Amino acid sequence: MSHDLGLHDEEVVGRAYDRRLMIRLAGYTRPYRGVLLLSACLFPAIAVVELLQPYLVKVAIDDHILQGDWPGLTRIAAVFLATLVAQYLLRYWQVY
Repeated sequence: MSHDLGLHDEEVVGRAYDRRLMIRLAGYTRPYRGVLLLSACLFPAIAVVELLQPYLVKVAIDDHILQGDWPGLTRIAAVFLATLVAQYLLRYWQVY
């Protein structure tokens, strides 16, 4: 009668964080450290651009559409379009 509890050889029960394994894995990322750093640094910029978009919609509705300020709405639309382009470019740089 086997008492292996259904565990296979590759399944290891133990610590959730293994320092030696993480050091070993870090060695594999060494050639890509610059790209990984760039990708991590782009996260805050992407977050700002994505949070700016709903705010611009709010400003467009509250300050321009309801007030009938059509030239101001055009400016907000241009800024909104610029945030979309910035979001696209930042996401592109983050992925590649």
